[in-house]
Amino acid sequence: MSNPSIKQIYRFPTEFIENVLVLPNGKLLLSTFKSPGPPYIPDPTATEPQAKPVASFDKGITGLTGIVPLENGLYAVSGGLHTSFSFQRGSMKLFTVSLQSGKVVDSIPVPDTATMNGLAILPYNPHVVLSADSIEGRIFAIDTHTREVSVIFENIDLGSSG
Repeated sequence: MSNPSIKQIYRFPTEFIENVLVLPNGKLLLSTFKSPGPPYIPDPTATEPQAKPVASFDKGITGLTGIVPLENGLYAVSGGLHTSFSFQRGSMKLFTVSLQSGKVVDSIPVPDTATMNGLAILPYNPHVVLSADSIEGRIFAIDTHTREVSVIFENIDLGSSG
């Protein structure tokens, strides 16, 4: 059995990579902590890959968590104001981002939330995004068409910490 080869494609000076999504063209979409907030796209096939910012987010967004593809070439990215080992309560938002234009198309607040830990889409409703508030034991459903945010699961044993 052969060992897989590992190749460093880019080294961020201060960022912490939270999530990686492989795009249809083979490039990577990375969400980060400790940066001004943009997700980055390095091209792993380039001779000297560079991490290019995709879009600019609100000034209060300093950490990005999940990334999922939506329909029509859009991507959902969650983020908020990242402080020391947590997010500021109430700062979390779900962003709809166009990689083609490099613009944030929409910003949906997810109020009264401690964190949004990862994202998933519903296969038969790809405009509905699920995210876990893993601190408070809740799962949110965010409809990117209607902008409705609802709690679809809550662990009452954990209760609300805030």
